[in-house]
Amino acid sequence: MDRLHIIRRCVTGRTVLDCGGADHYCFGHKLSRGVWLHAGVRAVAKSVVGVDILRDAVEQLNAAGYDFRVADVERMDLSERFDVVLTGDLIEHLANPGAFLQCAKRHLNRRG
Repeated sequence: MDRLHIIRRCVTGRTVLDCGGADHYCFGHKLSRGVWLHAGVRAVAKSVVGVDILRDAVEQLNAAGYDFRVADVERMDLSERFDVVLTGDLIEHLANPGAFLQCAKRHLNRRG
């Protein structure tokens, strides 16, 4: 099984926070090839909110009908909770992964 198939099984029917979902402006290319993680998750999840630090990418995605927020995942406070916090290819790029994990935990529902 590929990673998208496994992730989709875990997020089907759930609310998802996708951290770093803009994929360094590669979303258009990946979407056209059918391999953009955010789109694959959005197709099966109850709802998906994306966060990314890249303001221009977030604006492009919101203009295309996606729900993205500009946020630093090591300090974010969206005042929302989700069933799943997803980070496809992000944690290895963070200066403080522990801070991200604490933020992720604050954004999870009690049983998330």
